[in-house]
Amino acid sequence: MNHADPATIKNIHEAALNEFMEKGYSGASLRSIVKAAGVTTGAFYGYYSSKEELFDVLVSEAADELRAIFSEAWQIPETDDKQEIIESYRLMELRRMTRLTKYSFDEPGIVRLLVCGSDGTKYSRLFHELTELEIEHSEALMDAIGKHPVSREFEHIIISGMFKSFQELIEHNITRCSAGNAMKVLGEFHIAGWMRILDL
Repeated sequence: MNHADPATIKNIHEAALNEFMEKGYSGASLRSIVKAAGVTTGAFYGYYSSKEELFDVLVSEAADELRAIFSEAWQIPETDDKQEIIESYRLMELRRMTRLTKYSFDEPGIVRLLVCGSDGTKYSRLFHELTELEIEHSEALMDAIGKHPVSREFEHIIISGMFKSFQELIEHNITRCSAGNAMKVLGEFHIAGWMRILDL
């Protein structure tokens, strides 16, 4: 990509974000993007090889940040006290939810694009990836407690529902304050569910 003209790149990015947000990746028109950016199609190809590469540049950093939030390992307490283990897990999950909410409102346009406009790209499976990462944490919890009352498939159903709730918050443009409260409730709801499943 040619970095010679930062102003042109900025214009392309702003035009692309608007187009992708309005129509999603699949419906977005490269012709509309270059027109809104005030460049020719030929000039665009001096910066990006395709609409796909442009989308990737816009969202890849945010996707990596969301993955990082759910990749951080849980430090299992060195104790046989199951309530202490559960409390440690609860605090970890609430930290994840807090980080997720904060980042989502620090970068609202990009996160909303990942949630609402990524169909047709490799990012359409991002929340499936996050679900799989979160399953590793719930598996670690069950190992620590010494109980595996549900299958991995059922774990996937439970956890993907949690992420679907997060996506709903983004899709409905909930305010930052309301989202923070809602994510805390979701986190507590999620943990309470696991405690019931584990019969604790």
